[in-house]
Amino acid sequence: MSASRMEQSVAMPRRRIARRARLLLLLPFAAVLLIPLYDRIDPGFFTVPFVHWYQLAWAVISAALLYFIYRLENEPGYTSPP
Repeated sequence: MSASRMEQSVAMPRRRIARRARLLLLLPFAAVLLIPLYDRIDPGFFTVPFVHWYQLAWAVISAALLYFIYRLENEPGYTSPP
């Protein structure tokens, strides 16, 4: 097996993993759209209403997911999907 074929065979699973990892970005989108889930004041956290820290938590989770996907797609040998 030549080196280029070996690289292609390794790149395909990475490409599939990266595509599936992008689906994780639907989690914060859906979680913030489900307003009845967090439309309340109690429980508070240091006098901050639940609605505020829930959205702030999803902002942090979204940033972590984006970083994870960025690192996954920028590995050496990764080729972007068509």
